[in-house]
Amino acid sequence: MNTVTKLHDIKFFAEQFKCSPRKIQLLVAAGEFPAPIRIGRLIRWREEDVAAWVQSRAEAAAAQAAGTQYRNAVTRSTRRGRPRNSDRGA
Repeated sequence: MNTVTKLHDIKFFAEQFKCSPRKIQLLVAAGEFPAPIRIGRLIRWREEDVAAWVQSRAEAAAAQAAGTQYRNAVTRSTRRGRPRNSDRGA
């Protein structure tokens, strides 16, 4: 089956993510955003690639939040700092 792949420019994704086109360029350069496809002089991103990237970031954030909740529960249950001496006079 032949499906049509939607391609979008940098302005489209900048508007979607409420950031500047330059920020997307910096993310691509750092390897933190999907690489674009060049068609002649045009630079476009496949909608599926960016959707997969968003999904992976959401999963990573959920995993990190779950780890943070566990860590917070552990630190709340244990006392931190110097132990208090209840025998000291006030």
